Amino acid sequence: MPAYTTIITSIKDSCADSCREYLRDHVDPACTKSGPRCSPEFRFDLIPTLHFCSFSILDKEDEFDAYLVFEATFDGSREDFLSDLLRLAPDGMHELYSHCVGYPVSGHAIPHITREFLLRHDVGAHTFFCGSPGRSAVQIQDEHRLRTAIVEHLSTVTSTIPPRLSGLFEDVRSFIRSKTNYRWAEQPPPVPWEVRFRRAIVAAALALVAITACGFGVALAARFGLGPFSMNRSILAILAWTNQFGTILAAELAVLQNPWLDVALQAAVPLVGLSFIWILIRFGELRLSGSSKRPRDQSFARRFFLHIAIILRSGTLVFLAGATALAFLEALKTSPGSGSLLMSLFLLGVVLLALLVLQHYATTLKLSARLTKLTLRQEAERRLRLDLVNFGRAISVAFGILVIARYLPLTINGNLADFCTIVVEASLVIVAYGVIGALAAYAIGFILFLEIRRRERRDKRKLGDPAELMARARVNAAKYAREESGNNARQNHLASVTRVKPGLFRICLLRGALFVIGLLSRFWYNRGELGGIPTILSARWVLIDRGRRLLFLDNYGGAWESYLNEFIDMTAVKGLNAIWTNTFVKVHGRSYGFPETRFLFWRGAQAERPFKAYVRESQIETIAWYSAYLALSVVNINANSRLRRSLSKSPTAPEIDTVFQNL
Repeated sequence: MPAYTTIITSIKDSCADSCREYLRDHVDPACTKSGPRCSPEFRFDLIPTLHFCSFSILDKEDEFDAYLVFEATFDGSREDFLSDLLRLAPDGMHELYSHCVGYPVSGHAIPHITREFLLRHDVGAHTFFCGSPGRSAVQIQDEHRLRTAIVEHLSTVTSTIPPRLSGLFEDVRSFIRSKTNYRWAEQPPPVPWEVRFRRAIVAAALALVAITACGFGVALAARFGLGPFSMNRSILAILAWTNQFGTILAAELAVLQNPWLDVALQAAVPLVGLSFIWILIRFGELRLSGSSKRPRDQSFARRFFLHIAIILRSGTLVFLAGATALAFLEALKTSPGSGSLLMSLFLLGVVLLALLVLQHYATTLKLSARLTKLTLRQEAERRLRLDLVNFGRAISVAFGILVIARYLPLTINGNLADFCTIVVEASLVIVAYGVIGALAAYAIGFILFLEIRRRERRDKRKLGDPAELMARARVNAAKYAREESGNNARQNHLASVTRVKPGLFRICLLRGALFVIGLLSRFWYNRGELGGIPTILSARWVLIDRGRRLLFLDNYGGAWESYLNEFIDMTAVKGLNAIWTNTFVKVHGRSYGFPETRFLFWRGAQAERPFKAYVRESQIETIAWYSAYLALSVVNINANSRLRRSLSKSPTAPEIDTVFQNL
C-alpha cells in the first residue's frame, strides 16, 4: 500500500486570500497539450515516489479557523517524501507556509525543523483507499510505457502475424527480451500480502465472527441453564422424538427382512422433515436475494430477513448433515444381517448411476447460467435445483460408504462409530450455540436500527431539505471550475468538508462506518474497485476539528457527474450513506442534511439531484493539484499490471486471449 499524509495547518488571520493567490500563481501546475507542467518553485514531477498531491483552503467559518490542507499519496516513508519536497521546493514551501500559524522562524534555513513542523500537523486519515495497491509510481509509469511499446511493436508486424495467438504472444516476448530497458517485465511484480492472502484473510474473519457468535450463544444459553451437556441432551431428545416416526415406518414395511436396512430406514426417515424445512428456508432465501440485485431494489426489511434466512438455512443444513451422520453411524453399529453380496453390488451400482446422473444435471445447470441470460426468478430456481443436486450427491456418497462399511468387522465399525458420534454431537452443540448467538445479535441489531430510523425521522424535521441547495449551482461554480473547464479530461480531484451531527450516537456511527470501510478497503476491495466503483484512484476520509467536521479528499477518473452516478448505482452507495448520513452542511446560518436515508444504508444518495446538490455545497475548491500519471485510469493501471504479469509466467490460452483483448 502507498503511504499518505494529510497536513492541516491554521492560516494566519487575513492571510487566506494571499495564500490562495500564491497557490494559484506559483504552485498549481499549468495545463498544456502534453500534460501538466510544474512551476519552477514546485517541481512535483522530480519526486519519483509521488502519486498525487493537492492543496486546498478551508475558509474561516463560525468557530472554525481557516486551514491550509495539503494531501499527498506517495511511496516510502513520510520523512523521506517531505525531505524530498523541501529539497526540491525550499523557497516555495517557505513562502507558502509563512502564511500559517506556528511556522518556524528559521524557515528553510534548517530543513529538518520545517519537516518536524509538517509532521506535527499530519492528521493522517481515518479511512484510506487505493485503487492500485502494491504498485509504486515508477512501476505504474513503466508498465504504461511497456504497454505502449508492445502496441507500437504489434502495429509494425501486421504483415507477419503468426496464425495462432500463442505464437503472437511469443513474438511479443521476443520483442521484450530484445530490449534491454524492458527486460525487467519478465520478472514477477511484487504483490502486497493483503492482496496475496485476500481470501484467507476473509476466511479467518468469518471464522472469528462464527467463534464470536458461538461465545455469545454460550453466554446467553447459560442464563437459561443450557450448558453444553444440557444442550446435547435437548438435541438428542428432539432427534429421538422424530425417530419414532422412523421406527413405526420401518416396522410396517419390514424391508427385505434386513436388520441393517431397517436401522438405516428408521434413522433416515426423520431426515425427510429436516430436508423439507431446509428446502422451504432456501426457497425463501433465494426469493429474497433474487429480487434484490440492484441497490435501488433493496430495503432494510428485505435484507434483514434475508440474513435471518441465511442463518437458519445454514443451521438447518448442519443439523441435517449431523442427523444424517448419526443415522449412518447407528447403522454401522448394526450387524450386516442376511443381505447378500449381490444386493450390495446392486446398491453400489445404483449409487454410481445416481452420481453420474446428478453430475450431468449439475453441469447442465452451471452451463445454463453461462450460455443463457436468466431472469432473477429463473436464476433463483437454478440455484435451488443446484443445491438439491449437491445435497443428493452428498447423500449418495454417504450411502455408498455405508454399504461398503457393513463388510468391515463389527468391532472396527462400532469403535469408529462411537468416536464419530461424539464428534458429531459436539459439532451440533457448537452450531446450536452459534445460531442462538447470531439470532440474538440480529435481534439487538434490529433494535439499534429502529433507533437509527427514529433519529433519521427527527433529523428530517430539524434540518433543511438538500433539494433546496440545487438553486445554488451558480454560487458554487468556482469550486469546480477546474473540472468543468476541461483541464482534467481523464482524472479529477474532489475535496469536500461537512459537519458531523452532534451527539455520541452519531459520532459512534460515523467512526464505526469509517472503521469498517477502512478494513474492507484494505483487505477486500484491494483489486481496483471500491464497492463496485472502478474509477477511484485514491480516497481518504479524515475527521478534523476534534471530530466535529469530516474532510473527504478523492482522486478519481472521468467526469464528476459519471463518478457520482457510480456511487448512486453501485454497492458503494451503502457505505456512502453510512458515512454522510451523519453529516450536514451549513449555508447562511441554516443547516441542510444529507438526503434522508432509511435504516442507515438505504435511500440517501439514491435521491440523485438532492445528493449531487449536497456534494456541490460541501465541495471546496482544489486550488493546486498534481498527478504523476494524469492520462491513466484505475482500469488502465490494472490492465497494464496484468499484461506485465502475463509476461512473467506461462499463461494459458484463455489468459493469452484476455491479454490481447485488453490491448
